[in-house]
Amino acid sequence: MSRFVSAHARYHTQLEALAGSDVVLSAIEAAGERWGWDGRMTWRRLHERFNPDAEPYATCVLASTDPPQRIVQLDAFRDAPPEPVHGACAVEARDAGRLLVTRFPADAGLTTLPRVLMAAAEWTVVRYHPGRRCTVRVDGNGRTRFAKVYAGGVVARIHADGMELWRAAQRGELGFRVAKPEWFDAALRVVWQEGVAGEPLTSRLSGCAGEELARRLGRAAGSLSQSDISPRRCRDRQGELARSTVRCAELERRVPPLGEPASRLLRKIDAAYASFDESELRPVHGALHTSQWLERSNSLALLDYDSLALGDPELDAATFLADVDVQNRKRVPVDRLNEAFLLGFELTAGVLDRRRLAVYRAQRRLEKALRVARAIRPDGDEKAGRRLRRALEALGEAA
Repeated sequence: MSRFVSAHARYHTQLEALAGSDVVLSAIEAAGERWGWDGRMTWRRLHERFNPDAEPYATCVLASTDPPQRIVQLDAFRDAPPEPVHGACAVEARDAGRLLVTRFPADAGLTTLPRVLMAAAEWTVVRYHPGRRCTVRVDGNGRTRFAKVYAGGVVARIHADGMELWRAAQRGELGFRVAKPEWFDAALRVVWQEGVAGEPLTSRLSGCAGEELARRLGRAAGSLSQSDISPRRCRDRQGELARSTVRCAELERRVPPLGEPASRLLRKIDAAYASFDESELRPVHGALHTSQWLERSNSLALLDYDSLALGDPELDAATFLADVDVQNRKRVPVDRLNEAFLLGFELTAGVLDRRRLAVYRAQRRLEKALRVARAIRPDGDEKAGRRLRRALEALGEAA
């Protein structure tokens, strides 16, 4: 098969098998029998990654939906997997090849994770990226806390930025609540913080009151850029261009036919950055996705300050807009929601540079194109192509 064919075409049979439930659940049940697990369980996916031209070629993580929570990591190999260690076993998986099934919390990249969990009486994993990061909810003594375990030495910065953000909220500088950081342990690479009350509101954006909610979210989000905090990271243009360069290169490796439009997008981004005047960098959340918001009694809360930085406020606005962009336009009033969010954002952050906003929006759409190309789905190349075209459209609108 030609090297110009996408990785999804080369792995179509394997991806189709792993995207379904039969092969995956059979492998978990086979491993569970060896570990002495009783009964069948219902599972949901926490994480997945397609890694063409590498071994394992795919990884997915699943968690049981019923207590006690059990988590397994499945690594798919074309050839024989490495010799299983304690807490892992190899399983033949028909069209998917050979699977190495590993019990949580065994993780070569998060070696301190078992020790963190030993100190928690009752815990539930809410987010997990193997080898990189794990977020654990801990309940006990009538309260909820969260522990975030990292692979790298970033916990001191994250804790310090979180404390500064929380103090700004206490001073009334922010239009949203934030979780109070408690402490960090550099040796265990963990940050502890209090829970923050509220319910997810992503689904409500598509409801009858969605536009008013979007406007409120915009006003709350815009307040961050007006605060006095000084995050320790910087999201400048050079860094953003470097990220897009890496993403375009990876997208071309995965889907070679997208190389030309990806290069064209990168040239347009580079040219746009070169034409911008210097602007004062302001505090930004750095990952202002729609899923980061909670609400309780008309009071909004914003989660996750890992990516807090100094940057252009257009970056935060573009991240939110790009999340709404991928919604089903037949069911969700995408344009009206985005207009309402921008209206609210500018009420507190000031008028945004529309050309700068379009460039950041294109970069966020590029990020989503790569994300779907990394997913375990046989049509990931086609969907990545559609999202890449949307990224180019964002710059066309800017012109």
